Amino acid sequence: MAQFNIYPSAIYAGLSVLLITGIIQCLVYYHRNRKPEENTGPVSHNAPKTSGEVTDITETLDSADTAWTLNSNISGGWTKLTIALFKKSGNMLMMSDTVQGLHIMKIQKSGLALYLDRMGLNDIPSRIEPGIVFCDLSIVGNWRGEYATHEPIVHRLTKLLWALGSVHVKTLYIEKFHLPEEALSPIDSGIPIPITKMLSINNVSNTFLEWICMAVDLSKCEEAIILEVAECATPSIACLTHLRLRVSSGLSLAKLPNLKILDPPLLLLACNNGLLALYKLSSQVRIATSAAMVIIEGNWHEMHMDVSIWNAIYKTERSILVKEKLTLNFRCLKDLSNPQKPLPGVKHLVIQHSVGLNLTYKAFFTLAMEWLVVTDSKEINKVTIHMMELLVVESDDDIPCIELRKLVKNRWSALFRGKSLWLNDVNVALLPVSKISVSGLMNTIRGSFRRKTHRLNMK
Repeated sequence: MAQFNIYPSAIYAGLSVLLITGIIQCLVYYHRNRKPEENTGPVSHNAPKTSGEVTDITETLDSADTAWTLNSNISGGWTKLTIALFKKSGNMLMMSDTVQGLHIMKIQKSGLALYLDRMGLNDIPSRIEPGIVFCDLSIVGNWRGEYATHEPIVHRLTKLLWALGSVHVKTLYIEKFHLPEEALSPIDSGIPIPITKMLSINNVSNTFLEWICMAVDLSKCEEAIILEVAECATPSIACLTHLRLRVSSGLSLAKLPNLKILDPPLLLLACNNGLLALYKLSSQVRIATSAAMVIIEGNWHEMHMDVSIWNAIYKTERSILVKEKLTLNFRCLKDLSNPQKPLPGVKHLVIQHSVGLNLTYKAFFTLAMEWLVVTDSKEINKVTIHMMELLVVESDDDIPCIELRKLVKNRWSALFRGKSLWLNDVNVALLPVSKISVSGLMNTIRGSFRRKTHRLNMK
């Protein structure tokens, strides 16, 4: 009866194969599941909180961490009134339980909303607890667009804006105010609000937009902020100059269907390494020559624009310099059939399929790739195809990703040398690692092991 000896070299060979296989599997898993870079758009607008439930977030800190809390404790007068104000809207401020007692956290990291239709004038204190830093604060008029009386809501808003003077707000959203002109009481002097990142005025009537621009004074803002106006029927943005903004890091105009002309004053503030977003505007909007020159001569960090506006500016035969990310919104077939010259400077190009564009994703992929062939530049290292209709795309194995990969490999593989391709938030691997069957791999290892030991014993 033949004796089979297992030599150490055979064992080491088998273990080596298993180790290498494990490393490959880990790399495949990481590649397919890693998250893309954050920031999917020019301005991230968080919808107001709709829940009526109160969430109490309390953190226990050591005495050494009390620098993150306010000096006044829960028994202070302004503290009680501030907590009660947010409780009216179903929000609880973040608190900390320290050795000195219960304190309001100085930095409120979670998004908070104040619903004016849930509170009376007397519920709003003349000051909010001094020193609080709100990272994300929304002031909401009314979800239904209806008010029992118009004038009190304006008085409540005015009092609340004055109360914000004792705090700092990184991003402030003012939204859902649809008020006629006769309901808007004039303000004697501008209300200073210390905003440090962005002011968003969203879903308001054009009369309210004019009123809020006169009511708020941003001249004392020490840091450059982004100004966003969205979902408004205003025919002009000239009123935005009344905000007295001295420095700006960006301008975003979106969903303004009646906007007639884009003029340059606010563009000049944002054109030094800032953000410019002009999308879902009126198809008839006119770009003043002076505004086009500001856009062309600006030094933009990021841009989000309807392709129709982009093409209109490009008729001047001058290039627009975008240093990092460019998102182009395609709203009709004409946009895709009219590619322009190469895009200088752009590192991340986003080709966005607008909801109103009636194309299948396969047809859009083809047209987008043909458009990209003409406009490509060597600086682009990442291309994203963004389609709202494909919200179900979650992994590289989903059918749209497979279709896109097949399309690129068959016709445009040379275009993506040195570039990554993304579909919404999923990285489409153009050179995918072959999937390895674990059982098949083990059978291969066992067969190789048996053959090697057999040869060694036959010697």
